[in-house]
Amino acid sequence: MMSKLVPQIIKMLDDQNASVRDQAMTTLIEVYRHVGERFRLDISKDINPAKLSTLLTRMDDIRSAGLVLVSNCSAGAINEETFVRSFEDVSKIYISSAKDVSERMSRIRDTLSDKNADCMEKRTDVMKELRGLLLAGAPEYAGFEQLLPTLEPCLTMSVKDLRSQVIREV
Repeated sequence: MMSKLVPQIIKMLDDQNASVRDQAMTTLIEVYRHVGERFRLDISKDINPAKLSTLLTRMDDIRSAGLVLVSNCSAGAINEETFVRSFEDVSKIYISSAKDVSERMSRIRDTLSDKNADCMEKRTDVMKELRGLLLAGAPEYAGFEQLLPTLEPCLTMSVKDLRSQVIREV
């Protein structure tokens, strides 16, 4: 079924309507997230070079951010069950109130915003705390939905720092 749909989506990259083109690009990126590098290689020959360059750049960004759900390399590859188990493997957190959630989220944001290059371990610890908050039911507390977007800038910075660190090590 996928092989029948992908060519149609690729054709939509050249549609006259910009929103159709954008949605086609987004759809191909989403398929890439689920299928992995094999998909990238398969479609590369079917897309015009200008669109391909943009698409490959976005795919690189997705891969660098760790958002590809399938890994084609055997070293380090995990399945969904292993990922969920790892996500839930955090210290149990007890939440006493919405104020407690707010204070913890503030601490998490402050640590993730710290530009000190030696604090990657601290960032990892607070990411575990964030996962613990989610598992403990933080989204059910008043104000959580407003607190979550405040993490976006520092999460973006952390991902870029991690990407830079990985590139330096390679």
